[in-house]
Amino acid sequence: MAKRPSLPPKLSRFVSGPQSLGPAEELSDGSWAVAGRDALVVVGPGGVTDSAMWYQVQYARWDAATRGLTIVWVDPARPPLTATTVSEDPGGFMAEVSANVTHALVVQKTAVTGSGTRITASVRRREDGRLFSALVADGPLDKPGQSAADALEREVREGVGLD
Repeated sequence: MAKRPSLPPKLSRFVSGPQSLGPAEELSDGSWAVAGRDALVVVGPGGVTDSAMWYQVQYARWDAATRGLTIVWVDPARPPLTATTVSEDPGGFMAEVSANVTHALVVQKTAVTGSGTRITASVRRREDGRLFSALVADGPLDKPGQSAADALEREVREGVGLD
């Protein structure tokens, strides 16, 4: 069984205890992405360059042909993190990322408004276990669209017992 890549000691000093212990992948720019217990952390020789709690990650994708890693955030205003892995098989890292994102996502529903804007309502789990809802629209919402978005968010919240 292959050893799971971990963060080099010289970089682990920049990342708090449990976050530094997760599987890590070296990126082509010399930084490392770490799948920590509560967060995804990108760290380089100068310190942490990006991070997000798992509930802030919409999804992660890795392309074997290009070794391209893409992390898309729940907040559509935040540009995706894109990088190239050094490894040709970040399976352990990606499995941990997937498990953490799945654990944070309790329920998610998507709908399209009459004007064509896609809306996504989700209930997510914070690192302390508390639930909260998030509503994202990929475009403008007119009055009927806003009503549809509110109804979708209400539906996912009620589905898990949130007020």
